[in-house]
Amino acid sequence: MKRFLCTFFTPRYNSLFLGVTCILLISGAFFFQFGLGLTPCVLCLWERIPHYIGIVLGLSAFALYPKHAKIALLLHILLVLGIATSGGLSIFHIGVEQELWTFNCQDTVSGTSTEEIMAQLYARPAIDCKDIQWSLFGISITGYNFLVCLGLVLSALITAFCTRYRCKKQA
Repeated sequence: MKRFLCTFFTPRYNSLFLGVTCILLISGAFFFQFGLGLTPCVLCLWERIPHYIGIVLGLSAFALYPKHAKIALLLHILLVLGIATSGGLSIFHIGVEQELWTFNCQDTVSGTSTEEIMAQLYARPAIDCKDIQWSLFGISITGYNFLVCLGLVLSALITAFCTRYRCKKQA
């Protein structure tokens, strides 16, 4: 079983897998936003940021392997940490949705003049972070983001295990 897993779970291909999955997650978010007309809340937008960065890191790490393996490995680690961050934000967001704790996403405005502040207030989405706009089998979009992030981090851990196994076997 180790041999089978370690054939496919290499840092290079895991970086590609994670980067492409980030593209798919962002595409799905855009589909829900623009295709189905769902308005994202502030936490939803924050959860996307690590995936935007993950696209660049994953594809860059894939391109740099094997000639610049150390740099690519660093990018891969940053990619996994970013995906774990998105998963952590998802856990927080799920807690807000289930009203386990509160988060007032409507009070996040800044500016130097009254006009700037009023423009931000009128431009904000009217959705509150605790409102669940879509769910399937009782799991919200945020819940699915958490599950996907968990799977991606697990694939990175399997990759780390297989890389160690390969290095140990070669020594």
